[in-house]
Amino acid sequence: MIGAQIGHYKIIEEIGRGGMGVVYKGMDVSLERFVAIKVLSEDLASDQALMERFHTEAKAQARLSHANIATLHAFEQVGRTCMIVMEYLEGETFEQMIERRGPIPWEEAVPLFKQSLLGIGHAHRAGIIHRDIKPSNIMVARGGIVKVMDFGIAKVMGNQRMTRTGTRMGTLAYMSPEQIQNLPVDVRSDIYSLGVTLYHLLSGHVPFEADSEFKVMSDHVTTPPPSPTRFYPYIPDGIVGADLKALAKNAQDRFQSCEEFGAALERPGAIAATQPQVPQVIYAPPHVSAPPQFSTPPQFPTVPQVAPQVAPQVPPAPRVVPVVATPLPPTAVKTQPPSRPAWLFAVIGGAFAVIVLGVVLIVVGNMKGWFTVHNNEGGSGSGGGSAYGNAGGTSSTSTTSGSSAAQGGSASEEGGSGTASTGDNGLPTGVAGAATSSSGGSTGAASASEAGPVFVPWHILRPDSGSIYDIAFSPDGTRLASADNDSTVKLWSASTGELLLTLAKHSKPVFGVAFNPDGSRLASVSLDNNLYVWDASTGDRVLSAPTQFGLWTVAYSKDGRFLAAAGDTTEVDVWNVTTQAFTATLHTTGKSISRVDFSPDGNLLVAGGDDGLVRVWDVTKGTKFEDMKGLLGHIGTSRFSPGGKYVVSADTQGVIMLWAVQGGTQSSLRTYTSDDNSAINDVIFTPDGKYLISAHASHVIRIWNIQSGSVVRTLSGHTDAVNGLSITHDGRILASSSGDGTIRLWQLSSGQ
Repeated sequence: MIGAQIGHYKIIEEIGRGGMGVVYKGMDVSLERFVAIKVLSEDLASDQALMERFHTEAKAQARLSHANIATLHAFEQVGRTCMIVMEYLEGETFEQMIERRGPIPWEEAVPLFKQSLLGIGHAHRAGIIHRDIKPSNIMVARGGIVKVMDFGIAKVMGNQRMTRTGTRMGTLAYMSPEQIQNLPVDVRSDIYSLGVTLYHLLSGHVPFEADSEFKVMSDHVTTPPPSPTRFYPYIPDGIVGADLKALAKNAQDRFQSCEEFGAALERPGAIAATQPQVPQVIYAPPHVSAPPQFSTPPQFPTVPQVAPQVAPQVPPAPRVVPVVATPLPPTAVKTQPPSRPAWLFAVIGGAFAVIVLGVVLIVVGNMKGWFTVHNNEGGSGSGGGSAYGNAGGTSSTSTTSGSSAAQGGSASEEGGSGTASTGDNGLPTGVAGAATSSSGGSTGAASASEAGPVFVPWHILRPDSGSIYDIAFSPDGTRLASADNDSTVKLWSASTGELLLTLAKHSKPVFGVAFNPDGSRLASVSLDNNLYVWDASTGDRVLSAPTQFGLWTVAYSKDGRFLAAAGDTTEVDVWNVTTQAFTATLHTTGKSISRVDFSPDGNLLVAGGDDGLVRVWDVTKGTKFEDMKGLLGHIGTSRFSPGGKYVVSADTQGVIMLWAVQGGTQSSLRTYTSDDNSAINDVIFTPDGKYLISAHASHVIRIWNIQSGSVVRTLSGHTDAVNGLSITHDGRILASSSGDGTIRLWQLSSGQ
């Protein structure tokens, strides 16, 4: 239909597709304005009684005029085509915001949510009940204006919408008990759905998560919701109390109007949280983005050494709490591109079967603090009183699934422990005889010559601290540092799994960690706006650099001269490690920066962020190379190759790009795209520079042959997004961190 004209509406492009039909961006040629056009599916359009109900409801909604309600322009029937013509909006739905960022800080979430209360309250006063409130139906448009969409569709569709493809589970998560029981509803049903929506904004989860539709429905009717602080602890009690009141099973016990709900959020201390605080288990994507705050250049003073809270003992095994698996895209981080118009109908699949297979636990007597799980049939195992186990139940598969597009260019690469030559297209030479792949499908099992490094499951670390964002091996490979959601940094023995130190001075989740070149210092950055440097042997905090913005990433230069940090800001700050002096601010055009990395010689620094651009600076001169363009989504990571001649970057669209960086210029060499297009949170080179290893929001790790562009191996076992990767200098141990609360260690097969 692209290019067609229906009545006085011209179809420009498709922007969404769901169970009810297709959503297009269109042009009202008579008024010369863009509109969003929902063309209903043929089976709906052929139901005349249904179309009459749509028309009646459209007339009622057309009377609504409010800044926080998306305007309905028309309901049109032209021949066999039925269309709902709406105000065209560009922005991001609450759903997309949560999928991209995870829990939204309450200081930001509550003002946005209150705008939705204003719009829905206006509709209630006009006698209209929404009936299908959920994050995908609320958009933050340009200028920060919240718009509520899709009024009346739930009423018209009735039970039909619950049987259409992709709508049932997504709707059930937000339905009130009276809707589930098919009882009469009033405005208080919308209040309940608003409560679930606020819960999702604040915690990154819905209150009831299960694989069974029946279980979700039963929980809505009978089970008290857990506190949202179970998933994200940084929510004031008053906000929690207001949200839980909105989620009362009995409509009489809820707020009786949107105005009453909004007033409670204005005075959050007036309502106490009634649910018990429980240990948190949280998934959040590793890269959170809130409105930036300008900061003056941070100082980097020396502070007196302070003894950390050290916990050398191994913590108990985590409580088993349901955690929703959230592949990307379509990011629940199901990702839509952040810049993509969000007139989309949720297409959320039905239930998932969970098969728990038998696990035999063998306690190894003289290895205190860890255990071995034997599980020859897959699945996964865990046991009480342990933080460390082998990775039974994970798998490593060899494949060439994926696609690549060569971009030309030439270069030579010096590997980290030798020299990796380049092929005819300028890429580091892969293994001879590599198979090539085509877009969208697998070419079959990888040949033996292209199998690449074979990593096998080895151990699992279970810190019981919620999502784990970043990890880093010490230069000698004996220790592993983790950046944890519980506001701590943990140091582990890479060989025994013993928890060596817990560094607990941060007050918010820690997003980045980095060792200095000799392993004597460990830097950490947090959403609490602080960069700390620790003595990696004693756990003493030796340096502190407060800023005015949340920090996500930190890196030492390989020669130890510089330390760089960035995050929820447009700037990368660089310090001279020897003098502890702030030396440079490197500027970008975006609102946030996801990762920084130094070249091996310490002269160049690369950064990528939410503007889709990759930038390289010469930090010794303060000069910037030409921006690297080509990626469409938020840049999740950018890193230098072992020899410093290449940069690899990856985005939320599931695309990896390899660049040659030489003499102040750069050129794109290759694009790598996996079949599932899931967002990529991290990507690293193997030490020989021949392979890339990528961490995906779809819970897997992929190993790519740089030369052929093929995925030669896929590692599975995580049950939530893989957030970070690190590999030892000799390439023999790979570590991965995840939103499932575990760190998995993978060992290079003994045959390699």
